[in-house]
Amino acid sequence: MSAPAQAGVHDVLVSVARRPPSEHPVVSVLAFAYNHERWIARALESFLMQKTDFSIEILVRDDASTDGTAEIIREYEKKFPGLVKGVFNTTNQYSLGRNPFLDLADYATGRYMALCECDDYWTDPLKLQKQIELLEAHPECSMCVARSDVHKLTDGEFRFQETLGRFDKELLTFEDCARLDFYLHTSTYVIPTKVFRSLERYWKTLTMSDTVLIFILLSRGPFVFLRETVSVYQLTGSGMWSSLSDFDKIRAQATRSEQLYAHSEPQHKGYFAQRTLGHYLSLLTLDLKQARLRDA
Repeated sequence: MSAPAQAGVHDVLVSVARRPPSEHPVVSVLAFAYNHERWIARALESFLMQKTDFSIEILVRDDASTDGTAEIIREYEKKFPGLVKGVFNTTNQYSLGRNPFLDLADYATGRYMALCECDDYWTDPLKLQKQIELLEAHPECSMCVARSDVHKLTDGEFRFQETLGRFDKELLTFEDCARLDFYLHTSTYVIPTKVFRSLERYWKTLTMSDTVLIFILLSRGPFVFLRETVSVYQLTGSGMWSSLSDFDKIRAQATRSEQLYAHSEPQHKGYFAQRTLGHYLSLLTLDLKQARLRDA
C-alpha cells in the first residue's frame, strides 16, 4: 500500500498559519499510540493531509511505549510545531484501567473531537471537512460516523477483509445501533466536544469502550452518517484487545453490558439485559468446555 498523499499537508498548514493566536481550533484530532512504531507515521500523515477551511490540532498520546513510537511523535512535533502536540506517559495507563481517550480529551480545545488509534489511518483528505459540515447541518446529532475498510495483517501483508458501515440511512438511532450487524470503527468518530463534556459523570462509573461510548452518546441524540469510506482499520494482532483471551473478552463485554443496563433509559433496559445474559451464557459454555465446573 502506498502512503497517504502529501498534497493536503500544505493546505492544513496554511489554515493553521492564518489562525489568529487567540482562536481555538475547530477540530482536535485525538490520536492514541502504544508500540505503534511501524504504523504511526502513516496515521500522522493521514491527519496532516486533511484539506479543511478551518483549523485543527493533532494531539498524540503515547502510553509508555517500549519501542520508538515516542521518538517519532517528537519528530513530528518539531516538524509541525503548534499543530502536532505529544502527550507522553511514563507508566502505561491502559494496564492500570485508565482509558486513553478520556485522558487525552482533557487536552482538547476544539469544538469537535476526531478519534483515531495510531495503527489505523484516514484515507479521505476531505474526511474532517465532510463530517464537520454534516454535524453543523445536524446540530441535534451527538456524533458523526462513516464507513471504514478493515485490513488484516496476514503473512506479513495487509489484506482487505470487509467494509464496515454498509447502511443507507443518514441518521442512525438507538434501534439502528442495536442491530447485531452494527459496528462502526472509532477511526470514523467525530464528536461535538460540548456533548462529550456533558457526559463526564458517566466516565466515573462506566468502563469506557467504543460500545459504551456509542450507547451513552445516543442518549444525547442520533448519529449522522457519512455514507463514504474514510479510514482503514488495521487488524495487526498486536493490540490490547486482540491480546486478550476469548474468556477475558466476553467477561469485559458482560461487564460493559451490565453497566449500560444500570445507566440506560427504561425503554432500553431490556436490550442490555438480553446482551448481558447472552455474554454470561457464552462464559458458561466456555467454562463447561474447559471443565471449569466451579466457575460454571
